[in-house]
Amino acid sequence: MKIKEYDSPQQFAAEYAQRWLATGVADGGALNLERFSTNGALERLICLAVVADADQVCQTAFVDPADQICFSRASRAVLQHLVDYLCAHEITFPGIFAPQPSSSEFVALYGAATGRIFTLVKQLNHFELTRLAPINLAAGHLRQATSADLDLLIQHNIAFQQDANTKRPFAPEKSVTSELAKGSLYVWERPDGEIVSSGRIIPDKTARSGEVSWIYTPAAYRRQGYATALTYLLSKQLLDLGKAACFL
Repeated sequence: MKIKEYDSPQQFAAEYAQRWLATGVADGGALNLERFSTNGALERLICLAVVADADQVCQTAFVDPADQICFSRASRAVLQHLVDYLCAHEITFPGIFAPQPSSSEFVALYGAATGRIFTLVKQLNHFELTRLAPINLAAGHLRQATSADLDLLIQHNIAFQQDANTKRPFAPEKSVTSELAKGSLYVWERPDGEIVSSGRIIPDKTARSGEVSWIYTPAAYRRQGYATALTYLLSKQLLDLGKAACFL
């Protein structure tokens, strides 16, 4: 096996985008390259691909030395090869973001090689939605967010990050402005004009699925069905587009 290192994150993404779309959640770590573009980390990224002797790509990974290493699922042998490369090139990082069981195996291998100890901070679950049952929607309507919503959406994003306790650097204004320009942000607006919940839709998260995320409702409006209504209709949009599944 060998490791191919890329100087350009854009070249790395272009070469492996189709692989990530095809493998979907299995390449969960590698599918998050875009989020580094909104916290100013792209110029720091070290992008790697583990390649077998027959030029078969076994794993993709990228490292922000100031934040975390992200990698796709792989066998123990491939993970060991990645660990050896990181140690030989003295590439370090404070955190890890990767799917199980590879993340736990990597921690064990990397710890044995370096003596470093990692503590589990957060465990995330992906929920796959393939069909919707009818529900009674909360009062109000779903609408696409506009530039007039920018300040409120930034507040929601900051609060969402705090609630999620991600322990990661983030740039809320840059992230929200970028997503707003893509048309991916939506809000739930009550009949009185009050915006009570917001969320994001990614139609092409993988070849067969989309994603609904960034769902946030301020504490004063929770348990009134607003987030449920917003999530329901955003998920319906994805399924109506012909997606086999929606990931939440």
